[in-house]
Amino acid sequence: MQKSVPNVPSYDEFFGLEDNFLDDADFEAENDDEDIKKMLLIMLGLLEEFYIERMYETAYYYSSEQFQDDIIKFNGELKDNLYVLFSAYISGLTTDYNIKWNLPDSAVAVKIELEEMINSGIDSVTHTLYYDLKDKADFYTSMATTAGTFSPHANFRRAIKRLTNQVDYKGNHIRKVIDRGYDEFVYGQDALFEWVCSGINTCAWCYEIEAMGAMPLSYFPVDHINGRCVLRPVNPDEYSKEYLNARRD
Repeated sequence: MQKSVPNVPSYDEFFGLEDNFLDDADFEAENDDEDIKKMLLIMLGLLEEFYIERMYETAYYYSSEQFQDDIIKFNGELKDNLYVLFSAYISGLTTDYNIKWNLPDSAVAVKIELEEMINSGIDSVTHTLYYDLKDKADFYTSMATTAGTFSPHANFRRAIKRLTNQVDYKGNHIRKVIDRGYDEFVYGQDALFEWVCSGINTCAWCYEIEAMGAMPLSYFPVDHINGRCVLRPVNPDEYSKEYLNARRD
C-alpha cells in the first residue's frame, strides 16, 4: 500500500522547529525496481536544487507572489521530467515483455493515462509544499518582531516524503497495469489463474483471495501497488488465439 503522509503539518513542521536539511534525508522505495530508484534520485535532485536556491529566503519571500510564480514553474518542470522518465520506463517494460513472449512491438496495447496520473501526483506535492510554506510564512510575517528565524527545512523534508511516495506509487501502478495487460493478451481474460500469496507481510485480503482458488483472470482485482503476491496461470501452456496469431505474424 502507498505510504501515508498526513496533509496537516505537525506543530514542529508548521513553526519551523525541525531543522533538517535535505542531504540528511534517506528515502526508501517500496520495491527493488532499479529503474524506479533512478527516477526517484532524479526527481529528488530537482527538488533539492529548488530548495538550495531558496533555503535562506525570508518569510516575506514565501508569502509573496514571486514564490507562487516560482513554484508554479517548478511544478511544470517536475511534470515534464517525470513524463519523460515514465515514458522511457513504459517503453522499457513493454520491450522486455515483447522479447520475453516473442511479440512484435505493436501486438499489445496497454492504455495508461500517463499525463493525468503525473499531473495529479505532482500537483499534490507542490500544492502542499506551497500552502504549508505560505501559511507558515504568513504567520511569521504577522509576528515579525517575536517569531524568531523562519525555517523552510522541515517543509521541504515533508515534500521529499510526498515526492518519493508519488514516484514509487505511480511507477508500481504502471508496472501492474502492464503486467495485467500482457497476462490478458497472452492467456486471455477468461483463462484460469490462481492468486499466490508471497507470505511476506501478506494481508488478510490477499489470503482471502488466495483461498478462493482458480478463477478467470478477469475476476481478479489488481494487487496492492506494492504487493508481492502473484497471479499464476493454471494452464501455463494454453495461450489465447490473439497471442498465437501475433507470434505467427
